[in-house]
Amino acid sequence: MEKLRSPNGIESREVIAHFSLSKLVWGCIGWLAVTVLVTIMAHELIFARPVNDPIKHGMDIWTFAIIGLGLLVLLVLALRKIRLVIANQGEAIWLENGRLVYADRKILDAPLEEIRSVELVRQPIYGTPSPWPPRVTSIVVRLENGREAKLPANGFSENRDDIVASVLTKLRLS
Repeated sequence: MEKLRSPNGIESREVIAHFSLSKLVWGCIGWLAVTVLVTIMAHELIFARPVNDPIKHGMDIWTFAIIGLGLLVLLVLALRKIRLVIANQGEAIWLENGRLVYADRKILDAPLEEIRSVELVRQPIYGTPSPWPPRVTSIVVRLENGREAKLPANGFSENRDDIVASVLTKLRLS
């Protein structure tokens, strides 16, 4: 773990996890590819082919409008993540001034004394029972007041188990 100066230059902070730039870039490339495919399909189905059935034509328009709205929501989420990565210089989780902080402070910015547990949440892939082992979906930080901060577990450079172990070591909860 590296010690860095905080943005205000007064206290040092200890970085626990970084965002994975490659995962972010691949996510954006995937979004772009899906957008291009949907745009081509929309053009072909709505504008290029003459349709005599107005109901089918209307359903095609509604389908692609809903898909387009979903892609717009994904774009907003991706831009928010990119903003977090840039604003925090790639740092995702850190300890600063006796607090555990996630890049999006609305999700987690808690004093170390209030943290009761930190663990990985594993969910079955295709419901229960599943022939596949459960996958890690989030890192959950439980606070004294009963609040749970769920951090997405798939965007870090470091191993998720190492992140949790590091936080537990710093909190002396292990």
